[in-house]
Amino acid sequence: SSTSSSTSTTTTTSSTTTSSSSSTTSSTTTTTTTTTSSSSTTSSTAVRTATSTTTSTTTTTSVTTATTATTPAPPAYYCPGTSIGAYCNVTSDTCSMSQPCLNAATCFPDATVPLGYRCGCQTGYTGSTCENDERLCKDDTCWNNGTCIEVNSTTVDNNGTTFYCNCSESFTGVHCELKVNLCVNITCQNHGICQTVNMSWSCICLTPSLYYGNYCEIQTSALKVKQALSKSFASVAIVALVLTCLFVIIMDVLKYVFKIDPVKAERLKQLRAKKAAKLKPKAPNVAIRFQYVA
Repeated sequence: SSTSSSTSTTTTTSSTTTSSSSSTTSSTTTTTTTTTSSSSTTSSTAVRTATSTTTSTTTTTSVTTATTATTPAPPAYYCPGTSIGAYCNVTSDTCSMSQPCLNAATCFPDATVPLGYRCGCQTGYTGSTCENDERLCKDDTCWNNGTCIEVNSTTVDNNGTTFYCNCSESFTGVHCELKVNLCVNITCQNHGICQTVNMSWSCICLTPSLYYGNYCEIQTSALKVKQALSKSFASVAIVALVLTCLFVIIMDVLKYVFKIDPVKAERLKQLRAKKAAKLKPKAPNVAIRFQYVA
């Protein structure tokens, strides 16, 4: 019958389609010519299409499974190379993370050494991290704002150093530790004090109201007036003392040499007054009686 012929033809077509595409085309042509009704032909074509789709899907799934097994998927938050961090923006090498090199040294990652890095030190620094400062001119080599200058070892001066301190004004010495004293040969008058300031000397007068000048040798007007008054009072006192002495000497000369006593009459007068006071009768003693009345 037409139904059984269509079924057998469909079976043959399915097997032929799996083996090769050319057999499928041939089988499809045969089925179309032997089928008598349009409905049975449509059913056979639908079955063939479903079978072909299933076979293709199975093949693709097999290829995908094989590919997955060969190349594993990367883990979450995976950073390429030596980068770390949530955004892979941090380098994990020792130089970038700990920055171990000191004194402006350059750090180089090096896996061949135990520390994992090596430091390129600046001139004058040594040590694994350039921590040793062996420079001749350090920050504290020259004092008092002096400038340190390294010199050639063949031109070492008498103090045995290989550096030279260019000292600022008013200082000298190997390390600019000595202050220049320009007051060695300067003598300030009237108790003035000499000081060295900015490579020049000056006398500081202790009493500027009395003395001034480069050596405190000039007297002020106020001092001159005081001195004049002092001399005047001294002169008056001296004159008075001299006159007193002359008076005493003259009186003694008159009395003992010329037997002239200018004060004899006055002296006798005083003696008579004393005698008269002694001879004057005293007032009689009067008894006074007191009576108390109750």
